[in-house]
Amino acid sequence: MGEEKAFEAFLKRLDFLYYEGLLRTLNLYSEIRCGLAHAYMIDRNADINMGNIGCHGIEYNQTEKRYTFWVRTYFDEFKKAVNCYIDGLKRGTESLDNLDKGLKARPELL
Repeated sequence: MGEEKAFEAFLKRLDFLYYEGLLRTLNLYSEIRCGLAHAYMIDRNADINMGNIGCHGIEYNQTEKRYTFWVRTYFDEFKKAVNCYIDGLKRGTESLDNLDKGLKARPELL
């Protein structure tokens, strides 16, 4: 799985209906992920809010064409997705295959 597809799959684990809708109209990989990963900023018109909590970690205002990245909310979504993944591993409904592939492909992250 390529990096962009993996990122999209990850977002869908945070909140499938919400992020699936955003992904249909926006390129969150290049506009959000790449900016944060490579420059610690979002490449488009955006706010990064560390203090407050939004409805979703990444929100997009269509009228203003503006992103808001809610750090605390994104972290909470991330924790929930990780806990669901761990529960799935325990139940046998999830696999370590993709995690193992990802870690082997990116050893610098270790």
